Parts: sequence; structure tokens; C-alpha cells
Amino acid sequence: LHARVMDVCRAEELGCVDLLPLFEPYLRDPKAYTQLWVNRFDAHMNGRANELAAARVMEVFGQALGN
Repeated sequence: LHARVMDVCRAEELGCVDLLPLFEPYLRDPKAYTQLWVNRFDAHMNGRANELAAARVMEVFGQALGN
């Protein structure tokens, strides 16, 4: 899914932020990836994961957004 989304971004010449490199260190470490979960019963991204993603989006698009 990730590769297909990035392919569409390239094909359509859209400015997409690839967050996979940001999260890969967590995903590769079996002890670290749960640090990004809401809790052990809910593997949705938690507040920390959202902070990391928001910081990366602002790093890429912040100037264009006037920040």
C-alpha cells in the first residue's frame, strides 16, 4: 500500500511526505514499535507517533504554510 501511494504521488507530481523512514526504526525493533501504539490492545498510532508525523510534515511543508 505504501509503495502504491508513493507511486501515485510521483505519477501525479504531488507533494507527498513519506513517513516510512521516520517510523522504520520503530518498526524494525520488536521492543520499540509498541511505543507508537495507543495501548497493547489498540495498535493505532498514539500521540507520540502523531507528534513525530506532524513535526515531519511541518519540516517539509511549514514554509509553504507560512510557519
